[in-house]
Amino acid sequence: MLKKDFLLKYIEDFFQKLNQLMQKEHHLMPSNEMETAYDEFMKTHFQIGIREIHFLDTEQYKDILFNESHRGWIQLFFLKIAYHFREKEPQFAQKYVDLVQKIREYPYKSIALIKDTTEKEVEKLLEKWTAEEH
Repeated sequence: MLKKDFLLKYIEDFFQKLNQLMQKEHHLMPSNEMETAYDEFMKTHFQIGIREIHFLDTEQYKDILFNESHRGWIQLFFLKIAYHFREKEPQFAQKYVDLVQKIREYPYKSIALIKDTTEKEVEKLLEKWTAEEH
């Protein structure tokens, strides 16, 4: 079982990795498509833009992983990053899959009676990842 402070490290890691990812992709892509997509994702689901990430106070945003809807979105986001980098950088991609597993293992009380579509998509991508690895 993960402790809260241990899980917070993953939030911090997420923001650091996302910054690294943005720098890598910005040089690889001719346009800002990925940056724009990440910016929209962050603003929609976490109410903060990609350019403001380095100003984040980890403690202030710790609720991201403890809020049920945020948990689903962040897992899905991590998996999409993993799939994007699967062939180019497999170890980098695997770190994101590992993060998803850690988040999923963290115990929390769900108020949902049935799994929402985000959770179903996360499960589907994880199953696909596992099947393709073996």
